[in-house]
Amino acid sequence: MAAMIVTAFGTLLLAVSVFCYEPDFHDHKYTRHPNWRLLPIEKCGKRANFTDDLSIRTIGGRVAELGQFPWMAEIVVKDYKGCDKHHCGGSIINDRYILTAAHCVYEPWFKVRLGEHTLSTCVDCTPDMRRCAPPAIDVDVEEVVVHPWFSSFNEHLKYDLALIRLKQPIYQFNDYIRPICLPTYAQDETSFENVLVESAGWGWTLPNLVGGSSDQLQTVRVPLLSEKTCNQLCAFYRLVKDLRWNWCDGYVDDNEICAGKLKGKGVCHGDSGGPLMTSANVPGRAPSTFLVGIASHVFGILDCGSGIPDVYTRVSSFVSWILDDIYE
Repeated sequence: MAAMIVTAFGTLLLAVSVFCYEPDFHDHKYTRHPNWRLLPIEKCGKRANFTDDLSIRTIGGRVAELGQFPWMAEIVVKDYKGCDKHHCGGSIINDRYILTAAHCVYEPWFKVRLGEHTLSTCVDCTPDMRRCAPPAIDVDVEEVVVHPWFSSFNEHLKYDLALIRLKQPIYQFNDYIRPICLPTYAQDETSFENVLVESAGWGWTLPNLVGGSSDQLQTVRVPLLSEKTCNQLCAFYRLVKDLRWNWCDGYVDDNEICAGKLKGKGVCHGDSGGPLMTSANVPGRAPSTFLVGIASHVFGILDCGSGIPDVYTRVSSFVSWILDDIYE
């Protein structure tokens, strides 16, 4: 999560916006799908109401509060010594599936870790040690479904999403392991420009890939950019031959989301597959957290936090594909 350390951004305090919706909240094309029942609509996107937020603020962002993102999954691989190594992030969407970036699942072996916060400790606690989470759990992978139009040979990584089916279901959700909501709302996301959203991950915290992955889960708040604004920025920086913008030769389309553009704020290597989130007021219940994007164009950018927008796979474009491919 490069944004955490790179550059100060004054004393501006940012808050994730909360959307308000009409009573007819969910899009009927989803509610009528036979697999709609597999989405934990009543349980998703809820965080425990902890009162001991002692998270450490860093330049551009902060260390996440313990239990702040209970839907966060970690994809773990083996390093050359055979030891566990952080690889990517992901999001719990129900008791059997993790949603992540397609480019994260092309490893010969990996597992999913749930309920993780600090990578170097077995039991994670608040800084004052008054609250501790249960140990993280490791779950083997039964099946991986990559979007059929994704190509790892395309450097622009269109359709960069994949479903990971866990070998065993998550038998019981708790304060530290819970699903996030999919964007099944009927609201048009084109109205969200400049709305602040939140990203989380264990990615690198220094520019130029110095120092390695963060030991603690990091979070940063950034504004959404419209497709038009993002492509205008692409066109300008390609014109001046800024090599950091090579990723946008193919242009951002309506299956992707741009977010960021703030100096010292953004995602970095190791944040791939992680969630871009927003809160929404759902009729009849407390505000819930929705998954709007999957971190995609981050793994190849050396100058993280430089003010170049990050590109995420737009989850709302693929809800039907997700529903088609999950099963009990």
